[in-house]
Amino acid sequence: MRTLAVSLVALLLAVVAGAAFASGHVRTIATFDPAAGQLPEGVAVDKRGNVFASFAPLGQLVRFGPRSTEAEPFGSVPGIDAANGDLGLAGLAVDRRGDVYGAVISKVAGGIWRFDRTTGAAERLPGTEAIPFPNGLAFDRRGSLYVASSSEGKSPAGALLGGIWRVSRDGSVERILVDEALGGEGVLLPTGIGANGIAVRRRVLYVTNSEKGTLLAIRVRRDGSLRTPRVVASGAQLESADGLALDVRGNVYVAVIGQSTVVRVGRSGAITPIADASDGLDWASSLAFGQSKGKRRVLYAVNFAIGPQFGAPPGAGPGLLTIRVGIPGRPLP
Repeated sequence: MRTLAVSLVALLLAVVAGAAFASGHVRTIATFDPAAGQLPEGVAVDKRGNVFASFAPLGQLVRFGPRSTEAEPFGSVPGIDAANGDLGLAGLAVDRRGDVYGAVISKVAGGIWRFDRTTGAAERLPGTEAIPFPNGLAFDRRGSLYVASSSEGKSPAGALLGGIWRVSRDGSVERILVDEALGGEGVLLPTGIGANGIAVRRRVLYVTNSEKGTLLAIRVRRDGSLRTPRVVASGAQLESADGLALDVRGNVYVAVIGQSTVVRVGRSGAITPIADASDGLDWASSLAFGQSKGKRRVLYAVNFAIGPQFGAPPGAGPGLLTIRVGIPGRPLP
């Protein structure tokens, strides 16, 4: 990821500097130590109100209790080697039982890992090591886990491709879509970082494409196959779009990592800024709505805080934040 041009960073920071937001609706819950590798990339919330965050380069998962602001170790993935290019433990999701799932980008440990809801014991789901670049995760109502794969090689014409994989309840793993609309442009990595965040509403998948700055909608047919991706929104405000979350009114909230912003995309595709660096965001990468009583209008975000790796000045630093958005989030399936 260090290959990103300094000029692109300067452009993104200029966009951030041009925005201003009302203060008070964003709160920093906890901060982490970047020198110790505590850089959180993913966040997920279970129905009991536990909040989970992934320290990507360490392969560690931490948990915050329902009324706690202190992170406690919960689980870890062996074999991640950040010094040799592994991006580590990325997107997270929680199933209906409360087990936590993490996407791991690693030469040795790559795939989808499940953390036991009680013990935190981690195991890789068989077959998921075949997913080239697992990034975002989302469950549907049937218990199938959808995985956004940021890079799936090239088309015969040389275009970069991305994909969607599905892990069914019976344990089967299959790539169900590969498409140029899901592929990157080779800006952040030579292989591209395309499909990234993913969420499910009924029979529609919402997926961000980081390098193309798009939010896509993909309908799931009754036989489980996917239709052609449709662009819901695109443009400068979505450049470097990362994780996303859904509310009950059909809005999509997107963490735009390189711009340190969170935006709301309405049904019409209109984009509304929600928070930015002046509120304490620092390369925020993932979002998740609270699920317990009193927390459903609260959007949790993690600051990945990797700007200095791209030549950007230090920001607020890695941390866990809450954003009050005034609309309940979509309940977990």
